[in-house]
Amino acid sequence: MFEKNIAVIIKYANFIMLGTIFLSFVLLRLINLGYSEYIPDETTVMTPVKNSQIDTGFLLAQRKGPMQFLTVRVVNIFGINVFDEFSYRFPFFLASVLGLFFFYKFIRNLEGQFVAVVATLFLGLNGLFIAFGRVVQYQSLNLLFSFAGLYFLSLLKEEQHKIRNSLLGSLFLCLSFMSHWDMVFILPPALFLIFKYVLFSGLRGRQKRSVVGALLLPVLVIFLPFFVNYSSVALADAGNISYFKTRVGYTGISLESIMYDLKEYVVKVELYNPFVYTYVLGVLAFAGLIGSKRSYPYFYWFLLSLAVFIFLVIKPGTHVYNMFYPSAVLAALGAHYFYQLFKGLLSKAIIVALAVLFSFFAYQGYLLFADTKADYPWSQEDILGHKTKPYSHQSLPNNIIGFPIYRGWKEAAEFLEGENARNGADIPYITNEESSIGCFYLPLRYGKESEYYAIGVKRPLSFVNDYTFPSIKNKKTIKRIEVYGENTMRIYKVNVNEE
Repeated sequence: MFEKNIAVIIKYANFIMLGTIFLSFVLLRLINLGYSEYIPDETTVMTPVKNSQIDTGFLLAQRKGPMQFLTVRVVNIFGINVFDEFSYRFPFFLASVLGLFFFYKFIRNLEGQFVAVVATLFLGLNGLFIAFGRVVQYQSLNLLFSFAGLYFLSLLKEEQHKIRNSLLGSLFLCLSFMSHWDMVFILPPALFLIFKYVLFSGLRGRQKRSVVGALLLPVLVIFLPFFVNYSSVALADAGNISYFKTRVGYTGISLESIMYDLKEYVVKVELYNPFVYTYVLGVLAFAGLIGSKRSYPYFYWFLLSLAVFIFLVIKPGTHVYNMFYPSAVLAALGAHYFYQLFKGLLSKAIIVALAVLFSFFAYQGYLLFADTKADYPWSQEDILGHKTKPYSHQSLPNNIIGFPIYRGWKEAAEFLEGENARNGADIPYITNEESSIGCFYLPLRYGKESEYYAIGVKRPLSFVNDYTFPSIKNKKTIKRIEVYGENTMRIYKVNVNEE
């Protein structure tokens, strides 16, 4: 009876722990989800919805898979206004959290509870993944479909439901491919599982053929028809081919270029994780590699991903997030190594240290992404008395994702629409901000005429930092927009013919 009660207590304690962990993931992504205006990467997805452009021809002509467009189209079917940022981001938030759940289930299937929990915390509290869960973009869909697929493939080690698990595993991986080509970074573990549990397993001939057939069915029925049509449309477009050539290709090999690339990766990661995270992850991953033989498959997965970025990817951008999948597991194996190395109170100290670290990462993530007080990364954030690195428009990378950025575009749209209606005019505008943002929010034409509006945005995502238009004459300020008492947007009216 006593042992039974202990088992029940452990079960409920485990449930409470997992509930607390996933609640933190939810809150970091959900708090102030609708605060920020769409960034350029989001307007790329939202503008076709706004303009009712999403059809088969449009989807096949894109450089990326159709899933992100289909996701926002589903939201739009319910008549939700495209300017409702919260509602359109919500499915991607949900995909982010569910993706972490399947990541946890997948790693637990292979490495047990301790490693799965620690690896999921490293991934879920990583600033990049918090950011992805707060924007309308494909990364969270990749996370969900990739690890749902890997989870079902990992179930192939069981004797039961092999056909069902094969179908679901293959289906989700196909959907991941149709979300973005980043799915190629998931192929190594997927192929490893298929070879281990199917091709090189003890399955009998007929059973093996049935499982292989189930794995191939979603590929033949769903992915292959899409890819054949995609190849004939998107890959026949010279603009798309030119785009791919600027992103992917053999980059040459030199020690200097490799070191430069590695430094750039660290700089980008530290933008989203300013303190401690990168070093703790690196130290524990190294400990996992040294201390656990089970780390080798994850290390090879990491090396393959790193090699692709170093030798084949010209502009890695935020795609470096793919290297955190194996890194998180390696770090968790390192934490498990230290936990087993020490006995008694020292092993408990490892748990306490991990709890403190992950609490700090959660707090850091909240300040950077959910809290709207500091305009990070343009303004320095204070984290437990330590200031983040100062950034300028020259030092920031050209794609800033997931940070709480609000400049007042809806207020500007309402004001300018009213101005044109009041004057019975159709006056166009220019702006120092990314044109895609202005074009999405403003019901005005872009351009210059004898009269036009000049919209100056402070700290714009275009990184054109001059928002007062000093070279433009004959302008007068007609509107100032403030956020937390700071002027973030100034609207001028320009009359070219005035003396």
